[in-house]
Amino acid sequence: MERDMGNLQDRLSDLPDLVLLNIMKFMNAKHVVQTTVLSKRWKNLWKSSPNLTFDSSDFLWVPVFNNFVSWVLSCRDNSVSIHNLEFRRKGCIGPKILDEIMTYAASHDVQQLTIVVNLVLKQDFVLPSCICNCPSLKFLKLYFWFPYAFASHIKLPTSFNLPTLESLHIKHVTFSTKENGSVEPFSSCSMLNTLVMDHCYLLDATKVIHISNSRLTNLTIRSFRGDGIAYEISLSTPNLSVITIKGLPDHKFSSMRNLPDLEKVKIEVSWYENFPPNHLVLISWLQVFAKVKILTLSWSTIKTLNVLLSEFKNLCAISRGEQMQLQH
Repeated sequence: MERDMGNLQDRLSDLPDLVLLNIMKFMNAKHVVQTTVLSKRWKNLWKSSPNLTFDSSDFLWVPVFNNFVSWVLSCRDNSVSIHNLEFRRKGCIGPKILDEIMTYAASHDVQQLTIVVNLVLKQDFVLPSCICNCPSLKFLKLYFWFPYAFASHIKLPTSFNLPTLESLHIKHVTFSTKENGSVEPFSSCSMLNTLVMDHCYLLDATKVIHISNSRLTNLTIRSFRGDGIAYEISLSTPNLSVITIKGLPDHKFSSMRNLPDLEKVKIEVSWYENFPPNHLVLISWLQVFAKVKILTLSWSTIKTLNVLLSEFKNLCAISRGEQMQLQH
């Protein structure tokens, strides 16, 4: 038995670097760093990994997690570009570590960047300009949650200068206006084909956001604001084929220019006790998309329309009753 054990080979460590680095792609950063204890072969291998996944669920204390992130970035081989970087924090963090992550990713030619965090803000946080002008980005996901009221904002630039970006997912962010008061952030993203906007905001008195993009094919919008203000969305997207609308009906489509390829529209209305659905907006959606090839309505949307129909019948009955009384 001892002789057999002595003949065992470390076949994993004998694999080429590229294979081992590809295996690390499926591990979070904490476990990747822990491979250094396996053997001398692994001591510095992790520093060349093009994929980094930071997940706070692996740490009990926020300061330890933040220090670990900074240490990994400082020890990593700076000559190696980043293919994919994910940063997920369930607890609350400040904007400093977030700025550090984004700046590092942009300076190392990141292709896919995912940020999902609870952010504590004492003042507005402006997204670093380097991440909004990163020529290598193909996928960008920025999902923010706030533990308190939305007194502060995470501000996006007036426009994204991301020539290779193909997929953009944003949540709880605020669009900035141009000098003329308009909002048109995506026109410079020449490769963008998928856009997801979830609980986004507009500042000042701006009530119209222009989505202009010649390559966009898939658009998802969820509760554009949620405070009772019906914002307007103007679409100039000739290749758009799928639209998904979720959440509160709190935004109108003011313009639907040049949409020859629109095939599928899915509407999933939801509401809360303090924010009842805006029936007029919902009706306007049905009017705008009346000629689409495939229109899918969720069960909650059908229930909302049924309530609206019942209210309309009651109003008609009351009106007829009043007319009969006047005749008598």
